Amino acid sequence: RQVLWAHSARPAVEVSCALLRQAIGLAHASGARNFAMVQEFQRTTCELQMVNLIQLPVEELRCFFINIFNVLVLHARITSKAPADCAQVVPRCSFFRNTSYQVGKYFYSLDDICRGILRAKKCLFLDCDPRVHFALSYGTPHTPDARVFSPGTLDED
Repeated sequence: RQVLWAHSARPAVEVSCALLRQAIGLAHASGARNFAMVQEFQRTTCELQMVNLIQLPVEELRCFFINIFNVLVLHARITSKAPADCAQVVPRCSFFRNTSYQVGKYFYSLDDICRGILRAKKCLFLDCDPRVHFALSYGTPHTPDARVFSPGTLDED
């Protein structure tokens, strides 16, 4: 069942930062997750349907996609859709290809964001910045914890 966002969206980076803060709070909550809070988070992710990425400066695009990648990984963990065993390649490949958000009128999978946009394999508007690998959280013990990135402090972060 697809939920549609009926309101106008906030600026793209603001949406990504707010969603990531909410996802981090849910992912790190101790004890049982509050079902209503998870539902509210899932409803709030629908705001991405109305986000406009056209004419965003490069640093804002980079922050947006880093944050959304991390939100999407945490969202899958919160809803138990992430593979349980990080060592199994096939489930992880499928997970990265099939786990996606609709941003504006396009769908972006984890694979599209990481390999296509942030690593600049299929992206015409972003150059690859090797530091991006230190910003992405794959939800494993071997990658950094997710944290919120903003354009003004991206280089320092």
